Amino acid sequence: MPSIIKHKVGAVISLPIDRVVEIRGNKYYVVRYENTITRVQLYDWQLNEDVPKLLQCRLTSINDFGFPVFEQVAATKEVKLIDPIAPENDAESDKVQESTIKNNNKENEIKITINANTKDDKLKKQESLNEENNIEHNKLPEGSDITHYFWREQSESFEEWFITTGGIKRRLEILISLAEIIAKYHRQNKVYKVLVPEYIRVVVDKNHTIKVSVPETNYLTSGLANMFIYASISAPEVVNRWMPNTPMSDCYTFAIIVHELLSFCHPFIGDKVLSGDITYDEAFRGRLSWIDKKDDSTNRLTRRMYDCFFTTPQIRELYYETFDKGKTSPLERPTIYKWIDVLKEAQEHLLYCQNCETEYLYFEDGCCAFCDGEPTFELAVDIIRVDNKFDLETYQFKDEMDLYLDPIGTFLLNRNNPVYINSRHLITKSKEDKEILKIVINKMDNYGNLSVKFCPLNNYIFNAYTINKEKLSQLINKETNAVFPIKFPRKLILSIDEINHPQRLLIIRPI
Repeated sequence: MPSIIKHKVGAVISLPIDRVVEIRGNKYYVVRYENTITRVQLYDWQLNEDVPKLLQCRLTSINDFGFPVFEQVAATKEVKLIDPIAPENDAESDKVQESTIKNNNKENEIKITINANTKDDKLKKQESLNEENNIEHNKLPEGSDITHYFWREQSESFEEWFITTGGIKRRLEILISLAEIIAKYHRQNKVYKVLVPEYIRVVVDKNHTIKVSVPETNYLTSGLANMFIYASISAPEVVNRWMPNTPMSDCYTFAIIVHELLSFCHPFIGDKVLSGDITYDEAFRGRLSWIDKKDDSTNRLTRRMYDCFFTTPQIRELYYETFDKGKTSPLERPTIYKWIDVLKEAQEHLLYCQNCETEYLYFEDGCCAFCDGEPTFELAVDIIRVDNKFDLETYQFKDEMDLYLDPIGTFLLNRNNPVYINSRHLITKSKEDKEILKIVINKMDNYGNLSVKFCPLNNYIFNAYTINKEKLSQLINKETNAVFPIKFPRKLILSIDEINHPQRLLIIRPI
C-alpha cells in the first residue's frame, strides 16, 4: 500500500540507504521513506565512493499511485576549479612623473597630470576603507554554493537579504562566470549534463573578484550518451527521456538558474503548483506554461519580488526564447554565448546607490529600486567613430577623416560610479574580452573644476586630443589626472590609434 506522506513537496529529508542497484547501466541508491522504498540515481563522482548511511533527498512529487518521488540533493563536496586562478604579482611601483599639458588657449585649458602608480594619500586611504567595508558587508559564508543566492522566503526582509548577499552586482558576476565555464565546454564539443545548484561553488579570489567553480566529472564528450537528470533544473526533453543531454539542454538549465537569481523564483512554479493543484513533477516535465506566458495565465505567480527591477528587456527576451518558444523546441533556445552578451550588457547599466549601499539597474530617467533615489551625473563618455569622409557625388571615400559625433553609446559618471571601458566597446584587435580603461571622478578642486582620473588597464596606451583634433604631447599610459574647467567646459578625445585611422574613439565631456 502507498506510504503516508508526512512531508510537503519540496521538503529536504535525510533518508536511509538500503542498497545500490544497477538498472540499464545506471546505478541507483535504494532509499527508505516510511513504509516504502524508492530509488535515486547516483552522481558520477559517487560511483567509486563508499555508500553513505543517509542520503539528503528532496520530495519532488507524489505519483499517480500515491508513492513519493525523490531527487538527490547534492552534499557539500570540495571540488577544484576548472581554471585555477593564478596569483598576480604586484609590479614594483615606478617613480612619480608629472607633466602638465596645456592647450594653446590658456583660459580654456585642460590640465593633464601623469602619476605613475601613485594615489593621493587621502583618496587611497578612503578607497581602502570603502573596499574593506564593502567586503565585510558582502562577505561570503564559508563554503557557500549558488543556492545561497536563491530566494527561499527567508525570515528577514527581501531588501535586507538581497543587499547583504551582494545584490545584483554579485549575481551578475556569478552568472557571467558560470556562463563562461559552460561556453568553454561547448567550444570543446562537450555537454556539461547537469548544473546541480548545490555543487556550483562561489569563491572570491585575492582581488575580491567573484568566480564560480563546478565539478569536472559531470560532462560528456558528446550529447549522444547517457541521460543525467536533476528534474528541477533539467530541460523537459531530458526529464521526459525524449532526448539525451545536449548543449541546448545546458542552456535551458542555465536559464533556470538565471531566473532563480534575478527573478527570485522557478520559471514553472506558479500558483497552481504552490497551492498543490498540480504537482512539481508535472511542472518540471514541461506540462505547465511559463509563469509569464503572455497568452496563458493558468500558471501565473502572483507573489513576485522586485523581479522587473533586476532584469533587462534583453534578459526577459531570452526568458521568452527559452521557456516559451524553446520549451519544446531546443534549437530555438538562445545559446550560452548570447546569454554572456546580454548579462555583460546588463552589467554596464549598474549604478551604485549611496543611500542603500548597493547597485541597481539604471536606464534613462531610472531610480534606485529600493529608495527611489535619482542619480545625478557630472561626466559623460561618448563612444563615437572616425572614418574616411564619403563623397556623395562620386560615392567614394576620401582620404580625409571625419568624426561622426552621433554616439554609438554613452556612459554616465558620478563620484559613486566609475566606468570601465572594455575592448569590445572600441572593437580592438584583441580576441579577448578585457577591460582597457577605468575612468573615475576624483573630486572638485577649490575652483569647482572637475578632476577626472584615467587608469589604462592591460597595458593599453591612449592618445589624447582636443575636440579640434589637436594632439596633446603626453601619452596616457599610466594613471592620469585631467582637470576640466567648469566655467569653460572643454571636451577631451581619447584614442588607441592615431586619430587619422578609422576606429572608435572616446569623447569625455562634463555635463
